[in-house]
Amino acid sequence: MKSSNLTKIKEYLQSRLFKPSLFEVDGLLKHIQTKRELRILYGETYDLFGLTIDSIKNYFLLEYLTRLLKEEDISVEAVLLIGDVASIRNINVDDKNAVLKQIERNLKIINKIVNKYHLSFKVKKMSSIFKTQQFITNFQKVQQFYEQSNVMKDLLEETVLKNRVKQELAVGFKYSLEEVAIISNFDLKIGPPREIKYDKASQIFTGQKPLGIYVNPTYPLGFNYDYFINHPEIDEFGVTPYKAGSNRLQANRIILGQTSREQIKELITKSFIPKFEDLPNPINDIYQISVLSKAVREGKTLSLRRDTVLSKDIIYNLFIDEFNEYFK
Repeated sequence: MKSSNLTKIKEYLQSRLFKPSLFEVDGLLKHIQTKRELRILYGETYDLFGLTIDSIKNYFLLEYLTRLLKEEDISVEAVLLIGDVASIRNINVDDKNAVLKQIERNLKIINKIVNKYHLSFKVKKMSSIFKTQQFITNFQKVQQFYEQSNVMKDLLEETVLKNRVKQELAVGFKYSLEEVAIISNFDLKIGPPREIKYDKASQIFTGQKPLGIYVNPTYPLGFNYDYFINHPEIDEFGVTPYKAGSNRLQANRIILGQTSREQIKELITKSFIPKFEDLPNPINDIYQISVLSKAVREGKTLSLRRDTVLSKDIIYNLFIDEFNEYFK
């Protein structure tokens, strides 16, 4: 790989789209340089509230990285994993059939996005992967490793709430081990920072260097900065990008096919724009999604501004121009 091309990928991974403080960019690049074939994973689970624009952003992030790697004659298999099984496994999910029906509606929008933007990743359901012999064999290996590794056990306890540890111990952390079994078959994985524990468990199992590429947290719209001061966990971690009802903030998310243009305008208008880069910036998220989607659609080099001079009206218009057909 030429140094100029390596710089292009490095600049992308170190951009404000990602959180490079959580992963070793140089380590990932060295890993990429040794490969002529790469498998990249991005996975989602869902709730009853629909498909968020934040999910679409992650599809574009996956696609743009895939294209950069293919420019270097690296064979890339990128996968969007639809966690249908994982979406209904939680005991707090009351109407599992309703969630599964919503997932099918989400898939229709996903397929529309894939066709419009000529996205190259494969869309696979977790339920289908579970039936493959490759997964069954790998899961058995992961399970055996878990039973012999106190480090793995301690790490997986950190993936669940304290009041659910006893319940997960009773079933041998089956859900977490399924995640690890899937992840460990990939070279790289894109996801939010909250998935870092699963990725580390996969690294312990495979003995490889960090494979996670972490996207900046997703923030709810329509709040001033006082909200984030009073909710430090959202200030630090944001909300789950692919679950519209994360932290019960579905009214402050942009949901494809449901949120109206008027509601989007109001959410953007009410959102604060910080003066410093290290503060939550939901408006910048909207701008990034607009620019990223256009770059993917037109097959051009991604270029993100380093300032915040654009007005909320301009950002709204950029966003609506790109996604007009997906809103009420």
